Amino acid sequence: MRRPASQIMPVGGNLPDVYDFPRDIQPILDRYCVTCHDVESHGTYTEGGETKPCGPLSGGISLAGDRGPIFSHAYANLTMTAQFTDGRDGNSNKAPRTIGTGASPLMDKISSGAHHGVKVTAHERDMVRLWIESSAVYAGTYAALGTGMTQEAPNIPAKCGQCHKKDELRRPYPGLRGGGIAYGNPTTVKFNQQTLLNLSRPEYSRMVLAPLSKKAGGYGICEAKSGKPVLTSRDAPEFQSLLRAIQRTKDELDQMKRFDMPNFIPNEHYLREMKRFGMLPADHDDSEHVDYYELDQTDWKSHWSPTPH
Repeated sequence: MRRPASQIMPVGGNLPDVYDFPRDIQPILDRYCVTCHDVESHGTYTEGGETKPCGPLSGGISLAGDRGPIFSHAYANLTMTAQFTDGRDGNSNKAPRTIGTGASPLMDKISSGAHHGVKVTAHERDMVRLWIESSAVYAGTYAALGTGMTQEAPNIPAKCGQCHKKDELRRPYPGLRGGGIAYGNPTTVKFNQQTLLNLSRPEYSRMVLAPLSKKAGGYGICEAKSGKPVLTSRDAPEFQSLLRAIQRTKDELDQMKRFDMPNFIPNEHYLREMKRFGMLPADHDDSEHVDYYELDQTDWKSHWSPTPH
């Protein structure tokens, strides 16, 4: 060798070493995408001399940070529409540029200006680029493992069952156990619990607004297909029963909490191991809040070699 190996150095440019989607990526989507890709309308914009609406659900998706049963709507929609390619659950031995940012449509949408003039800063582009290249994770902390996931699903009214097949509105998330549905499948995006239920703003859940007529303030999605409104009022029994069920699921999540929610406390297993390895004092009160991101960093740094090998 002509020289010794280069010493591994931290990534510069004020970029995180471990990415966290709600903390690092969602703010970028909020600045550039949510004006159109939200569950509610944000007025209009002009492009090519034509006035166009800013939502709701432009392109059929929301990129807001609203929570679903496991992930946020933004993360679930970007995953299910294959806007990034991270290789999860796939076969290996892939051809060049079929994984990572080279095969992720999201990169072009945020940086070329071709997607309705959207063009992020160089720093924001690096944030998204390195997030994808480091596996496009959702949670950036081990404290999230085994927490903040709700399994409760509302009963589907008989009126919905007249058009939708059995369990069509209960599709599992692709890639999770029991899913078995490929990413990028448009049916998966439309009928997935992750995006049908809004556990941040239940009244904006697609499950209640899709069958509600536009005249009554809904999306009228089912109306467009059938030619007649399914629900014509928010006072309809079906609307109210669905909304109450989704609100109960939101209340459940608010009680158990997810890693990106205020006052979240990691579960007993995380805290036990942090005590075991000396990251927390043995007499730490498990009911007290801890900075789990900082605890993770302290744990990782404890494994660093004091001198380069």
